[in-house]
Amino acid sequence: MSIPFEQPSMDWSHPETYSEFLRFRQHVDFVFKGPLCKSDKKDKAGWLGIWIGKHGREVYKTFDWEQGDADDPKKILDKFEAYVRPRKNKRAAKFKVFQRKQQEGDPFDNFIKDLRLILMDCEYADTDDILIDAVIAGVSHKKVQERLLDQGQGLTLAKTLEIGRQYEMSQKQLKLILGSEEISISKLAVKQKPELRRQESKTKRKPEKVKNPCTRCGLDANHAKCPAIGTLCSYCKNPDHWLAVYRKRNRAKMYSLDPEGSSGSEDSDESESTIIDILATSDGKADTYKSDKWLTTLYIQNKPIEFRIDTGAKCNVIVKAQYTKAELHGNKQKSHKILRSFTNHTIRPEFCVDLPLASRVGDAQISTKFEIVNVPQENVITGSTAEKLGIITRLDTAACNSVQLEQFSDFPDLIRTTGTLPGEHTIKIDPNAKGVIHPVRRQPASLKPQIIDKLREMEADGFITPVEEPTDWVSSMVVSLQNNKVRICIDPKDLNEAIKREHYPMKTVEEVSSSIPGANLF
Repeated sequence: MSIPFEQPSMDWSHPETYSEFLRFRQHVDFVFKGPLCKSDKKDKAGWLGIWIGKHGREVYKTFDWEQGDADDPKKILDKFEAYVRPRKNKRAAKFKVFQRKQQEGDPFDNFIKDLRLILMDCEYADTDDILIDAVIAGVSHKKVQERLLDQGQGLTLAKTLEIGRQYEMSQKQLKLILGSEEISISKLAVKQKPELRRQESKTKRKPEKVKNPCTRCGLDANHAKCPAIGTLCSYCKNPDHWLAVYRKRNRAKMYSLDPEGSSGSEDSDESESTIIDILATSDGKADTYKSDKWLTTLYIQNKPIEFRIDTGAKCNVIVKAQYTKAELHGNKQKSHKILRSFTNHTIRPEFCVDLPLASRVGDAQISTKFEIVNVPQENVITGSTAEKLGIITRLDTAACNSVQLEQFSDFPDLIRTTGTLPGEHTIKIDPNAKGVIHPVRRQPASLKPQIIDKLREMEADGFITPVEEPTDWVSSMVVSLQNNKVRICIDPKDLNEAIKREHYPMKTVEEVSSSIPGANLF
């Protein structure tokens, strides 16, 4: 009884022929030890002639054989290995060791495997030590290099492989925690009958694109007379072109904002739109409703409905499923608005309707226009609607006069708007550094009064201190004008090069995540 197995194949077009042959030979050895273990040498040699491919059989004809060697699979493989194996050059191999760099997305284990194969031709006495040096020089992650160098003399090959693999695993876990990598979820598939699949493929077939479209009608340009000539565009009402090729239509779809309450007549253009904040939140999170202060219960026709107060929205929205479930009734009208979320996704409402809205049962009702959408999101009311209901109130900035400020004269820190942080810090300069004195930069005469006033203000606040004696370091003063306000800073380029840096090591996110593998709660 024959055992099914994956048959080996040799790819002669591979750029690394020798590495490809080693993979092929390893596969052949496993097959000869497994499914074909009971076959004799002649049968194995026949299988090998099939697997080696057309090019391999042409090479096979060029070999010289002694008696019986042509039927020995081991001798055949040795002949092919001698044919594809490049001539050993340990100088070139040593050069290639440090030329091998780990690329972005290249697995760490694959990087180590390639280095081991190259080191086989280098004839080093201690390949482990050279492999460690090659890993430090060629690994793509700087963090791995730092950790390997921190080990010092105690770094071994086993520790090197552990650090590289651990960092690679921590990066994958970090992507999963931060949400930048999607978790694959298996889904159930239902088999369909072949006839049904063929019917669906016919109905879902997309129209073929025209290779040379006409700029007036969008059809094939190889026609005697364009059918769009003499007709009016249904979008802009201009002659001699159709809606499909109207060039300004895409720019019109960027949608200008309409003030809330603008009437949408039947003949209004579809370019009218309103931007709302679309929130893809499920309707069954009761705990969120209790803790979220921007969710409120309002009453339409004495029926409670949950709404989110969105002060940035430009129209009121009700989900169609909740509109149907609450059995609301109103005069349905065709909506001419196109809603766009903050993620730039567009939604076309099913219809619009005017409904009476109240904050509590028995309170005064206001007639409110709602857009009904068929998407899984929350119901939304605008800030102006919430303000009319008395749910929120606009607070204007109160101006403080001098009389009010005098009440805090005993507590100057409460009314001071500028100042410095408590404590002192000393900048340590390299004693061997040579001081640099920059010349005074010329300033516009029109800005000099403002510059002088700003310098006096900064001196009064304690930001700067006048220096009247000679000093080794003088940095240039930079003045910029922003919104008619003067901003003063310095350009300490040379001083920064002489400052002795203070180092305070802090743990990175990768180090923290790698120290808690398998953690589920954070």
